[in-house]
Amino acid sequence: MQHSEAARFENLLASHLLKLAHWLHDSEGHDIQVYFWRDVQGREVDFIVTAGKKPWFAVEVKAGNQEMSPHLQYLAARVPVPFMYRVLRQPGVDVNRGPVRIISADKFLAALP
Repeated sequence: MQHSEAARFENLLASHLLKLAHWLHDSEGHDIQVYFWRDVQGREVDFIVTAGKKPWFAVEVKAGNQEMSPHLQYLAARVPVPFMYRVLRQPGVDVNRGPVRIISADKFLAALP
């Protein structure tokens, strides 16, 4: 996948997460925020979604690599994030690898309200 395709895929997920945050705020009054996370060593996770200022879930977006994300593992070892996802463009994927669920975008997005 070319860089621009990867960026568009990440933007697609960002748009849906922001819509989720706005919908939960507007319909139920929840304080939902979507953040990008990077530490001083350059480790980054695409999205951290918080509810009431506490981590709710983290999302790392990849085109199709089902390998574990070392950045998600690093975050999981240091921050109590209840749910962690590596969302792939590849359809039909849904496996658990330790604290991270590796899931296809079609399944991930279908589960959002």
